[in-house]
Amino acid sequence: MIQRLPKWGLFLLLGLGFLFVTLPLVHLFLSLSARELLETVRDREVWRAIRVSFEGALGATCLGLFLGAPAGYFLARHSFPGKAFIEGLFNLPIVI
Repeated sequence: MIQRLPKWGLFLLLGLGFLFVTLPLVHLFLSLSARELLETVRDREVWRAIRVSFEGALGATCLGLFLGAPAGYFLARHSFPGKAFIEGLFNLPIVI
């Protein structure tokens, strides 16, 4: 029998997740002066790094959409020898 997580446990996990994301951002903005922040925002290397990050995210999203979704549909609908191995290969990046 599966036990449900109590409401306070859910709120605790959500709060920890929220703090995990927001605390580094708050620390970043509080540790920089306004001048340092403006210098960072105007730096070409920073914008180049942001652009590379967005390009990588877009590429990964497109691969997942156009290759992963059909592969997942195929794996869910069909049985064949080696299916468990291929599913393991698809799950490998998530584990790593």
